[in-house]
Amino acid sequence: MIQMKIKQNKTLIILVLALSFLYSKDIRACDSTSISKYENGNKKHVEKFKNGEKCGIWNYYAPTGYLERRERYRKGQLVFTWHYNEEGRLSESVNKSGKRKQHKSCGCH
Repeated sequence: MIQMKIKQNKTLIILVLALSFLYSKDIRACDSTSISKYENGNKKHVEKFKNGEKCGIWNYYAPTGYLERRERYRKGQLVFTWHYNEEGRLSESVNKSGKRKQHKSCGCH
C-alpha cells in the first residue's frame, strides 16, 4: 500500500513538472505584448502574440483595476478561460470544449 502511494506521488510529480515545462515553453514562445489602458490609466487588457497569432496568457481588467478574466491561448486557439469576482477570487473556469466549472465563493477549487 505504501509503495503504491509512493509510485502515485512520483507519477504526479513527473506530470506536474512536465506540464510546468510545457506551460513555460509556450509562454516564452510569445514574441510581442500589447497593453491597452482605460482613460483612468488602469490596465484594460494585456495580450501576447507570436507571429501575429494569440499566444500565452491574456488578462482582462475591470475599469476599477481588478482582474476580471484570464484566457490561455496556444497556437492562436483559446484553450482555457478563468473568470474572477471583484475580490479577485476564481469564480468560473471554461475549457476549450466549452465545459464550465463553477468555483466556490472562497476562490478555492
